[in-house]
Amino acid sequence: MERILIVARMREPAEAEIARLFGDSDGNTPLPELGGAVSRSLFSFQGLYFQLMEVEGSAKETMAQIRERPEFQELSRNLTQYIEPYDPQSWRSPRDAMATEFYRWER
Repeated sequence: MERILIVARMREPAEAEIARLFGDSDGNTPLPELGGAVSRSLFSFQGLYFQLMEVEGSAKETMAQIRERPEFQELSRNLTQYIEPYDPQSWRSPRDAMATEFYRWER
């Protein structure tokens, strides 16, 4: 199992709408199953957006499996009114928004 942490900027306080979009996607599309998602949590802090996911397999494989799916592309389009890349100049794909894990402790 691997964790993915996506970091972005929120254009406005829009937690409820972002949560609704993910709730619809997670509950009504095959994306979670296709991507091997085990859990998803959304966080905000001072204008930043964080998405923490646990996936079966690797993050790279997860993104490759869902990236071209119409459901993923629709969700991404819908989120663009609320979320923008943390660093727009270097962003080319969702992978560019993934934080690097450098320490983990588990019990």
